[in-house]
Amino acid sequence: MALILAVDDEEDIRSLLEMQVEGAGHQVLLAGNGVEALQKVESHRPDLVLLDVVMPVMDGLQMLEKLRAEPATRELPVIAVSGRLDGKTIARLQALGVRGLVRKPHSNGELQDRIREALQSVA
Repeated sequence: MALILAVDDEEDIRSLLEMQVEGAGHQVLLAGNGVEALQKVESHRPDLVLLDVVMPVMDGLQMLEKLRAEPATRELPVIAVSGRLDGKTIARLQALGVRGLVRKPHSNGELQDRIREALQSVA
């Protein structure tokens, strides 16, 4: 069982991710923006982050840059979960080392596959 941080500014999406992650037998933490998520990464040290790209306060790309800048979180697996995955954004996410991409709306099966792959890549 892994501890997974789900970061999304939309409460409905956070609730959906929480249900899907818990349904797969994992523990879940929730955050509504990048600043809140960074605080939870520091205090809880999750095994994986599900990260929305477009959010207020601090977006997913800014958060990912901060994670990669710190030695303690440089290798933390991140899966981008977003409805706005254009070519430029995908290229930036990949350059920052995301372990998977999930387009909203997503299926539970697709999310579970990406989570499994990302967790296996660090095992």
